[in-house]
Amino acid sequence: MNEGEPPTGEHRAAEPQTPPCQEERGRAKFLLPSLVALILFYPAAAEFPFASYLILAMNAVVLIAAVYAVAETKTHVRIAVALAAPQLVLSVAAGLAPPESTAAAWLSVVAAGLLAVFYGYAIERLLRSVLRACMVSAEVLFQGLSIYLLLGLGWASIFSALEQIAPGSFRFSVTQPGHGGLALIYFSFVTLTTLGYGDITPLTDRARSLVILETITGQLYLAVMVARLVTLYGQHRRSASGR
Repeated sequence: MNEGEPPTGEHRAAEPQTPPCQEERGRAKFLLPSLVALILFYPAAAEFPFASYLILAMNAVVLIAAVYAVAETKTHVRIAVALAAPQLVLSVAAGLAPPESTAAAWLSVVAAGLLAVFYGYAIERLLRSVLRACMVSAEVLFQGLSIYLLLGLGWASIFSALEQIAPGSFRFSVTQPGHGGLALIYFSFVTLTTLGYGDITPLTDRARSLVILETITGQLYLAVMVARLVTLYGQHRRSASGR
């Protein structure tokens, strides 16, 4: 190309392109309330007759809301449903099996594992959406808060599976019914937020390793999310002031 000659299409193609903004569809506005409701009403539901079925129903609402939240394409919907549907079936089967039977225990373990995997997939899809956003909006905030709650519930599912596979992995200050489902949700969020009350303690090396990983995950997520929101807000302010 001669000096002073405008760049050709070939040279323009070599310039870096700005990635397209994520189109917002408001899907996370149903997920966040369902997660908050599950955490708030879990203790009350546990005291009712047929408590396991009430908790299962609330969990089903969360799964449906999460599938809707990540449903950007048909492929995403298929993957989410492929994880959520077996989890619900196994949870129902575990509830129908004799409470202290080996079948009920292993069904519960697999259901908890699938739930953790599903939450992990939902977190990955929501985090991608936040990172592709162009401005701080209500949808981005819903997604960010939903990810944080999903992290806590996902780690609680992992702790529950571990406690069922290796009873005694955690020491509870008060005896817990079953495998301490509600107590482990509480412990997971205490760990995620690094409060560390000390009323529930990991006793085995595996449990301690998982607790360390959750603590690191929670701190890294907050750092990344705050940095992303600040960046988006700064870009939006500069864009608005330049008009």
